[in-house]
Amino acid sequence: MYQIRQNTVVEIVNDHFQLFPPTTTPATILISQAFKLFSSLVYISMDEPPLAWHPPAISLSSPPIAVAQGRPRESEEYPENFFRCAKWCPDGGCALDVDLVFRQPSPIVDFAWYPGATASNPSSYCFLASVRECPVKLLDASNGRLRASYKLVDHRERQIAPHCLAFNCMATHLYCGYEDAIEVFDFQQPGEGTKLPTTPSKKSRDGMKGIVSSISFCSDYSGLYAASSLASAIALFSEQTGADPVAYLDGMAAPVTQVKFDPMRPHILYAAQRRSNEILCWDVREPLEVLRSFARKSAGTNQKLLFDIDPAGRWLATGDQDGYISMFDLHTENSEPTIKFKAHDDSIGSLAFNPVDATLLSVSGSRHFDDSSVISHSGGSESSDSSDSESEWDEDDEGGYMRNYIRRRRQPIRPLVVDSSVKIWKFSPGEDVRQTDTGMQNQTMSENSGTG
Repeated sequence: MYQIRQNTVVEIVNDHFQLFPPTTTPATILISQAFKLFSSLVYISMDEPPLAWHPPAISLSSPPIAVAQGRPRESEEYPENFFRCAKWCPDGGCALDVDLVFRQPSPIVDFAWYPGATASNPSSYCFLASVRECPVKLLDASNGRLRASYKLVDHRERQIAPHCLAFNCMATHLYCGYEDAIEVFDFQQPGEGTKLPTTPSKKSRDGMKGIVSSISFCSDYSGLYAASSLASAIALFSEQTGADPVAYLDGMAAPVTQVKFDPMRPHILYAAQRRSNEILCWDVREPLEVLRSFARKSAGTNQKLLFDIDPAGRWLATGDQDGYISMFDLHTENSEPTIKFKAHDDSIGSLAFNPVDATLLSVSGSRHFDDSSVISHSGGSESSDSSDSESEWDEDDEGGYMRNYIRRRRQPIRPLVVDSSVKIWKFSPGEDVRQTDTGMQNQTMSENSGTG
């Protein structure tokens, strides 16, 4: 005898329903998808235990080894491009093909996978992209086709690109953070959303002011989420209360660039700050006191350095400005890293644990400016001591002399990129490094830094 769990069927039906156009009737959707759904279901024998997901086991008895690495494609237009962020597909095994490049009209501010994205289900294989001065785009991860758009318009009727994107736990609503507000969209109904102001007015000192830089939802499906701003503030909100904050956290001294809830302990929140040498931790049940902190070297860069926590909630991984990765054991009171190893030759912009495998994804790169030389567009250099103008003395009609200026435009200083690379680190020894020139053979979705 075989049985099918009812909640599993409902979840799959809802997953397909969300990704169809709003004009399609629910009856048509359910009928057209019935055969596909039940033909792809996994039947569980009553004599066998139900299948359960287990987080990947990570052992730090020895340093991880790099099993794959790659670099961004060379571009004559933007030779200083580098990887800023990379995110695993939610299924942990498939993402954008390295040969697929989706050109956008402006720099990409942020992106986020659809929580149920998987290459085996084309309808769910999509992601969101926040592009400067454009609506939020829902793009097909297979071919870059635009599926839907979500508009944020300011009082001057200009398109706003949110600085952060986040789905709620049920993946029914999209939360977008920008200056002094959070916009909430019904994911099934593209168009305009609902604005949740984080401060009463521009002149008011109340609330959470500044650009909302990060949003993270609590993993207990309670609707609680944390939002941070570049004005050194973190506030807790609830989906049920709307714009009214639940609580404010204390202890920040710099702009907050990232917040993240512990996946296994929903009352624990972590936050990173710009130009700060520590990652802070709070128990949201006592938001006025910092619970503990983790040291990292990032005070010498303005770059956003993202950390991550493994799915089991055991390890916190973070990179620093010198290319080192530090991993902290969250199940102990020790604030020193359990392991620290050299991973890149430049700042590590982001780290991401694989949700199904014991691997870690890291990206590096930053812009360096050499003040001693001025780099021309052709790749050559000329001395920075050269003058912007040259003068000559000419005789005028009355026998006097006048000075003529010849102005020359000085070439702009072009940044240098020391190490722009992506690497996959495996926490079990015995595999060799596989290097490619065009990118990762292990499929990952990565974001090149544009002109911004």
